[in-house]
Amino acid sequence: MNQNEQELRPDNTDDEISLIDLFVVLLKYRKLIIGAVLGALILAGVGYFVYPAHRYTAYIRNLSQNTNYEAKMIINPNPGAIYFLPNQQIGLYFSRPDVIMEALKNAGINTSPETLSSWIPVVSLDEKSKPNTIASDFIEKVFTSKNGRLTITENSKTRLIEFSCNGFESEQARVFLAELFVQGNAVVKTYIESLGEAYIASFERPLQNPNLTVFEQTQVENGREYYFLAKGLLAGDLQALSILVEPYTTREQKFLAEFRNSYIKMALIGIFALLFLSVFIAFVLNAIQNIKNDEDAMKKIHSAFAKPGGNQR
Repeated sequence: MNQNEQELRPDNTDDEISLIDLFVVLLKYRKLIIGAVLGALILAGVGYFVYPAHRYTAYIRNLSQNTNYEAKMIINPNPGAIYFLPNQQIGLYFSRPDVIMEALKNAGINTSPETLSSWIPVVSLDEKSKPNTIASDFIEKVFTSKNGRLTITENSKTRLIEFSCNGFESEQARVFLAELFVQGNAVVKTYIESLGEAYIASFERPLQNPNLTVFEQTQVENGREYYFLAKGLLAGDLQALSILVEPYTTREQKFLAEFRNSYIKMALIGIFALLFLSVFIAFVLNAIQNIKNDEDAMKKIHSAFAKPGGNQR
C-alpha cells in the first residue's frame, strides 16, 4: 500500500471498541461488581431459609381455611349395557337435569330455585381437554353453578366415564357423586330394560317354532349370550354400570420443596440481573470519569449550563 492510499483510507482506530479497554473498566470497578454479586448471594442465601418457609406457612394456613374439595369417581358399563347401548353416550344420561338435581337433593346440597336454574352446561375451558368432535375419543360435559362445578368425561374407546366435582365440602362432594351414580344408573337401567324386554321376546318367539331353518337356528345360537344378559339385567342379577373407583375427595397439596425450588429460580434470575446492572453502572461511572478528565468536554458542559447573556468565566 503506497502513501497516497494510506492518506485516502479513513482512520477508524478511534471508533473501534477495544476489548482491552472494556476489560480495564471491569477491573477498575471490580469491587463494585463483585460486591453487588456477593451481596446478592448473601441475601439470597438468607432468603432461602426464610422466604420459602414463610410462603409455605401462608399456603398451609389458606389451605386449612378452604373447605372446597374436588371429588372424583370412575365407572364403566358392564358387557350387557355395552351391547344394548352400542352407539350411545352413557355419560349423557348422567348429565340430565333431573338426574343432577335429584343427586344434589339427596346429598343435602342447596336446591333452591336459584341454585337449580344456575346448573347449566358450559364449554370446558380446560386447555388440556380434547375438542368434542366425531373423531375425538373423549366426550366432555361441564356444568357450573354458583356453588359448584361438575365435569363428566367419557372415553368412547375404553368406555370409562370419569366424574369430578368441586365447590362442596368433603363429605358432600363424595355423597353427591355416589347419589349421581345411583340416579344415572337407574335411568340407564330403565332404558336398557325396555330394549331387553323387546330382545327377549324376539329371541323366544322363534323357539316356539319346532321347524327352524338352519339360518334361524344359527341366529338363535348367536343371540343366546345376549339373551341371558338381558334376562340378568331384567332380573337384577346384573348391573348396567359398575364403579371402578369409588367416590373419593382430594385437593392439591404442595410441599416446602416446591416453594424452595421456585425461590432458587427466582434468586438466580435476580443475581444475574444484578450482575448485568452492576456492569452497566460501572461503564456509566467510567464514562462520567472520562468526561470529568476531558477539559474540552467540561468546557462544553459548563457553557451549555451557562445563562444566556450572563457573565461567563
